[in-house]
Amino acid sequence: MTSLKLTAAALFAASAVCSPMLHAPVSAQAPAQASAQASAQTGTATITAKNPAELTIVLMNAGYEAQLTTDGVGDPMIASVLAGMPLRIYFYGCDAETNDGCDSLQLSTGFDREQPWTRGEALEISERFRFASVRLDDEGDPFISWDIITGDGIPASVFLQSITQFERTIELTAAVVFADEEAADPAPQTTPQSAPQTAP
Repeated sequence: MTSLKLTAAALFAASAVCSPMLHAPVSAQAPAQASAQASAQTGTATITAKNPAELTIVLMNAGYEAQLTTDGVGDPMIASVLAGMPLRIYFYGCDAETNDGCDSLQLSTGFDREQPWTRGEALEISERFRFASVRLDDEGDPFISWDIITGDGIPASVFLQSITQFERTIELTAAVVFADEEAADPAPQTTPQSAPQTAP
């Protein structure tokens, strides 16, 4: 079996070539159609957080930007883009010494507001959208996340459906997060908030 380090190196080279390929909004596709296309493209029946390199390939083959890197503690992390927003996929349950053998994932993105949000406003996101856990950073900017337990493996199509749903959740959340700023300025210059470089 090819080592993770070799596979990761190959992925970095591939991502440099494939990075201009932006993923078309998946929300415009029927979920079943997107899942069927993804399954045909990936050729992978299951994915697991234990194999970050293979998971990165699944994302790239489905048309997403994906770069395999590491977070602040050395665990795997995938940098991507969803709905025009920076996406970070964090790996959890990893071995504290070897940083491998992970058992779960967390999708995360943030929104850079001009004015900080309150806890009550952030809670509205969790109340309205099933697939969004919300928190505020030190500047009052909201971040949403979605955790996925993979264990020894889940269907790749299910993982990609989760990506599709989270992309739609980002779009809906952005409409709420920036609603007041759009009302005050018909053409606001909003800037996506990069997800933190270390796992929350």
